[in-house]
Amino acid sequence: MGSRGEGAPQGLVAKLFVIRIGQRTFKGNAGERRSMKRLILCMFVLLYLFAGYASANDKRIGPDAVWNPDSSFRQRVLERCSAGKAPDFGACFVDVMKESGAPSEAIAFTKRIGNVGYMTAFQTSGRIDIAHIFYPFRANENYGCYLINGDPPVIDIDDNNILKKINLTKNKAYEEMLRNFPKVNLWPGDRYAADCIKGEDLPENGKRFIASYRFLDGCHACESLGTARIAFDFDSLGAFVGARLLEVEWALQEFSDPGLEITASPGQHFIIILDSNRTTGYQWVTSSPNDNAIIKLVGKEYRELQPGRIGAGGNEVWIFEAVGSGKTEIVLNYVRPWEKNVPPAKTRTFKVNIKR
Repeated sequence: MGSRGEGAPQGLVAKLFVIRIGQRTFKGNAGERRSMKRLILCMFVLLYLFAGYASANDKRIGPDAVWNPDSSFRQRVLERCSAGKAPDFGACFVDVMKESGAPSEAIAFTKRIGNVGYMTAFQTSGRIDIAHIFYPFRANENYGCYLINGDPPVIDIDDNNILKKINLTKNKAYEEMLRNFPKVNLWPGDRYAADCIKGEDLPENGKRFIASYRFLDGCHACESLGTARIAFDFDSLGAFVGARLLEVEWALQEFSDPGLEITASPGQHFIIILDSNRTTGYQWVTSSPNDNAIIKLVGKEYRELQPGRIGAGGNEVWIFEAVGSGKTEIVLNYVRPWEKNVPPAKTRTFKVNIKR
């Protein structure tokens, strides 16, 4: 009998193969060889597709995407694309852009932002650039700012999917605002100005862009309660790291000097801030009910200036709303509430004039 395997059918013989990739050597039988070939083929296909995708997305958006149509553009869109005239408003919007002479780069950018606006100005800022946008058919916010040419290549700074990830409640000023104005919400700031967003350098070649937002009391036409500054951070390669809240500022008028008349219009709020030290037992109280036909108290709180320090003072903050026109006074006494028939240590009288 011959040696093992001699004269046996080929299908029963384990054939070895060698495939070299770089410095690695792979061995196996015929079945494994076919599997390996398929795997390598798939890898090359994936690499080819990825290279094509990367090449398409590596093309930077530039000033050639800027377009400023004549004043008749909006009317032409209305005539062509309004309800009942076009099944897809966005596609029709783009068609009118083409007919109006918009360059292909401007049309491509409009498609990237949803077929509802176009770039009116381009601002270079290093690795990341800024695009100024006009939305001709928005009801309120007709201007916008985008951060472009990073990763992702297009970021709308007013994208709620980004903003809602910011935990505003960690900020004490916002927490106070929310407590006194439960309907407060965040709205875009001024996007019309050329400096709607400002860039600054970060350590290790990173980049930060800072934009302002408004806190409104529940709706677009409601009173402005304050502002927020939010940062959009990128690493040295242009990858978006995330957005974070930098600060919150009240926009309401603040008064501490009784010698200044408080003036406001119905629907507006104002704040009275007075020095206080609760560790002494003293606090500010109103000497008589307010004239609720003219003003009403909506909130008050004590702010420690040096939390945790024994005996440290602070401020008492009184928030009022003007509800009707007229003149009145706010009289505040600094007392220990449990002491009866004892004159107040201090009295502050504020004259109020609410005018329509």
